Amino acid sequence: MAGGGVARVEQFDGFRVVEIGGEPYARGRQHGVALRPEIRTLRDRLYRDIIFRRGRAVGAGFSGVLYAILTRMHPFIPRELRAEMQGVADGAGVAYRDILLVNCFDDVLHTLGRIGPLVAPIVQHRFVAQVIERANMRRQPATRAATADGAATHEVVGHRAVAHGAVAHGAVAHGEVAHGEVAHGAVATGAVATESATRGAFACSSFVLTGDRSAAGGPIHGRNLDYAVHDDFIDPDNIVPTTLRETLTVFVVRPERGEPFAAVGWPGFVGLVTAMNGAGISLACMTSTVARETPNGTPLLLLYRLVAQYARSLDEAEWLLRGAKRTIGNNLSVASGREDDGRLFEFTPRRIATVRPRDGLLRATNHFQHPWTSEEQAGWVVGSSESRWQRLGELFGAGAAAEATAGAGGGTVVDAAEAGDIAASAFLAETGATAASATAARAIDADAARAALVDTCRIAGAQSDWDCLQNPGTVYGTVAEPARLALSVRAHDRPDRAWVELDLSDALRPLRENAVA
Repeated sequence: MAGGGVARVEQFDGFRVVEIGGEPYARGRQHGVALRPEIRTLRDRLYRDIIFRRGRAVGAGFSGVLYAILTRMHPFIPRELRAEMQGVADGAGVAYRDILLVNCFDDVLHTLGRIGPLVAPIVQHRFVAQVIERANMRRQPATRAATADGAATHEVVGHRAVAHGAVAHGAVAHGEVAHGEVAHGAVATGAVATESATRGAFACSSFVLTGDRSAAGGPIHGRNLDYAVHDDFIDPDNIVPTTLRETLTVFVVRPERGEPFAAVGWPGFVGLVTAMNGAGISLACMTSTVARETPNGTPLLLLYRLVAQYARSLDEAEWLLRGAKRTIGNNLSVASGREDDGRLFEFTPRRIATVRPRDGLLRATNHFQHPWTSEEQAGWVVGSSESRWQRLGELFGAGAAAEATAGAGGGTVVDAAEAGDIAASAFLAETGATAASATAARAIDADAARAALVDTCRIAGAQSDWDCLQNPGTVYGTVAEPARLALSVRAHDRPDRAWVELDLSDALRPLRENAVA
């Protein structure tokens, strides 16, 4: 464990474990000092290879828009997490806004899709387009040289763009978020071009096995994190998923307040997407895009950090989600070792619905199952999401009855998002979803759960690799057993990586129990 203000770092096959603790700024600084080279490399890649990739003019405009979005989100971030991010920044020797951008990157991407139509007319104006075209022509012979010192460039140009509240003759490509994916746009002679087809995808998958469906004596919570932007403006070289695979880190955090927890993330990240805490709560999030998204809320990775640190039950996790100002659409699957149960929370900035396991199985990908939330997702569901959802049903024997309800909630028990929710009541009546409708399905152990996450078979009729649970965007897989505080992790930077099981029962023992011992 971290002692004397110094983080403990241990290397495993494909990832490292970093243990930190204490009050917010102190643990953030431990994080920053321990991973200083990695954080600075990640920062440089972000600015050099993504933001300033097309030169100073476009980079200045792009960074100006990004920072403007961040200023809308920042007031909704709790002070505790701001202090921790400041500690990370100071420990790594980078600007606070760099750490802030890393932790809000996904929410910012979604907001870019929302404001793209507003920016496009300005960028396409004949005067602005000519300025951008001339700047691009001047920089072409020395593109790499102009952006080699990306860190220094963004400190000066980026700050000036924000200080004046202006976008300096730059262009944000209309990288519109569509069908759960970031559609790739192109900047050609200064104009914004948008294509309806998409190459990349958010293709995460998750499942929770409870009761008799689990052979582990408690819930089994599996997830694959799959992430690929493939935006012709933002990330044409696939820098983001490559960097995420190369820098995989498991943080074991022992805060002064709340529960100790383990989070699978990356250098510089205070927020999280996969976690398990000492109270036996595990969580995994999946993108589930909707049309109405907003920067006026708590960035989701930081909201999930609050859930991991403070939730001790499924009800408390739901309470934290419902009470927050939310930014984008998302699915959050949560398992509780103490309750031997799970929940899927589907939400948008305006609505939230709860899906319960049916016959001990809860599965989730990148679409909503509840009618209350799916109303806001019409036309935005990526096809591979339903394919992966059905594949999970095949692997875990969801049963014909459950598969028949795939279009209306997936055969799971669903709670109404609000009292008097007529749509949810009709859904329950149509599907006959009850906890007592058991099927004769076999119990699954942790080995079978791990095997499912590396499955590359498609359901009948599926033709894309993105329809597989393990697909081109897979960054890592995890299997959590929150009842015994065990976490298996597999990095996907190389095909020969093995699963590594971490016994976290001692590391996640609450501080009050240590004091008694």
